[in-house]
Amino acid sequence: MHENCIVVHAGAGYHSKHKETEYIQLCSDACLRAAAILTQDNSKFRSINAACEAVAFLEDNHLSNAGYGSNLTLDGSVECDAGVMCGSCLRFAAVGSLSCIKNPILVAGHLLSQQIMDPFSRLGRVFPSLLVGKGALDYAVNAAGFSRIQEVEMISPSSLASWKKYKNWIDHVDKDTCHSMSLHHVSSKKARFMTPLDTVGAVCVDSFGRVASAISSGGVAMKSPGRLGQACIYSAGSWAECSPEEDGKVTESVGVITSGTGEQLIRTQLAQKCAQRVINDTLPVPLAVEASLSTDFLNSRFLNGEPDQRFAGVAGCLWRSLPFVRKRRSSEACVEIFFGHTTQSMAVAYFVDNTMKIPKSFISRKPLGRRHLVGAFSHRLLSC
Repeated sequence: MHENCIVVHAGAGYHSKHKETEYIQLCSDACLRAAAILTQDNSKFRSINAACEAVAFLEDNHLSNAGYGSNLTLDGSVECDAGVMCGSCLRFAAVGSLSCIKNPILVAGHLLSQQIMDPFSRLGRVFPSLLVGKGALDYAVNAAGFSRIQEVEMISPSSLASWKKYKNWIDHVDKDTCHSMSLHHVSSKKARFMTPLDTVGAVCVDSFGRVASAISSGGVAMKSPGRLGQACIYSAGSWAECSPEEDGKVTESVGVITSGTGEQLIRTQLAQKCAQRVINDTLPVPLAVEASLSTDFLNSRFLNGEPDQRFAGVAGCLWRSLPFVRKRRSSEACVEIFFGHTTQSMAVAYFVDNTMKIPKSFISRKPLGRRHLVGAFSHRLLSC
C-alpha cells in the first residue's frame, strides 16, 4: 500500500484577487476532507466516497458554482449537474438539471454505487447512468433517501444579486436576440463576469492506486433552462481509469477533472482525451497536458466555427507503481499531479498523505498573451 493522493479544483475561469485567500483555503480544506475519508474508509468505494465528499464540501460553499450558490438560469432557477467515475470498473453515473437537493454529487455517487453493486434492476432492466430533471429528483428523494429542500435554499445572496445584474444587462439587448445568444451582444467586459466557470471537482487515489473522479457545476450564468453541461456527460467532464489489476494490484491509474465552457468540453471530450494522452503518451506529463489543451481543445476540428474564446481547465494525477527492487525491501510508486488552463485563472490544490504536512493550494494565473498555462508536481511514494 502507498500514500493516498487528492487533487481538487474550484474551477477555471476568473477568480477575483480579492477572494484569492478564500479560494485557497477552500481548496485546501476540501483536500483534507477527502484525505480523512481515504484514511478511515475501508470499503472498496473509498476513492469514490472521498472524491464525492471533497466535491460536496465545495458545493456547500458560496464561492463555488455548484450546489449552494450556483449560477441561476435565465428564468432565475437552480439547475445543477454532477458526475462521478470509478477508475477500477470504468463505470460512470451522473445527474443533470437537478434542483432542490443540497448536494447533487452525492446523488450521483449513490447512483454509481447502485450501478456497481447491481447493474441490472428487476426484470433485467439496465440500471441508469444518467438521470435528469424530475427523474433525478425523484430518484434522489424516493430511491436514495435524500431530503428535498426548497429551491430558495440553494440560492446565495451573491448568486441572486448577480442574476439581477445580468438580467438587467440582457433586458437592454434587442428582445429578438434575448436568449442564450444574448451573451454575444453584451460588452466583452460584461461577458467576462457573466461567465464564471467555477465548476468544482476532485480526483482521489487510494493506497492501492484505485482512482475516482467527481465533478459538480451549476452551469454557465443565465443558461437556458434544461441546458446540460460537461459535468454530467461521460468523458467530457471527468475521467478515471486504472490498469487491469494483476494479483490484486493496480500498476497505473489516471484521473482528470475539467472546467470551462461546457459545450466546448462536450464536443471535444476533453477529460478522456487528456487522460489518454497522460497515461499513454511517451511525453513527460506536462508536455502531454500541453498537447491535449493545444491539439484536443484549442485547435480541435470539433470546435471549427466556434468563437475565438475557448475556455478549458484540466487537473488530475497520474499514479504509477515503480518496478520492485529487492534491496529497497519495499515497493514504490510515483504520482504526478498536473493542471492546465486556457482561462485567466484556475484554483487548484493537492495533497499526498504522509508525504505532505498540509495541502498545496494556489490560484494559477495565465500571463497575458499566453494561450494556455500548464504546471505539474511529482512525488515518490513509499509503501505504507
